[in-house]
Amino acid sequence: MPHPFNNILGAILGNTELMLQEIDHKHPFFENLMNVRFSVGRSREVVKKSCLRLAENRPGSLKYLRS
Repeated sequence: MPHPFNNILGAILGNTELMLQEIDHKHPFFENLMNVRFSVGRSREVVKKSCLRLAENRPGSLKYLRS
């Protein structure tokens, strides 16, 4: 599930970056696009941390073996 979600986030981020390149910082949508870019970054961090937590609890991981 994380991989498809990151693909969606990548598409959102890519389109947001393209729009930011085309508009002036005074445009009414500029702040909204910056918020989208920030939110995508935070979402990617949440997905990354979730994947790491899942991997830690899998059989064969060091944490699992030490338990």
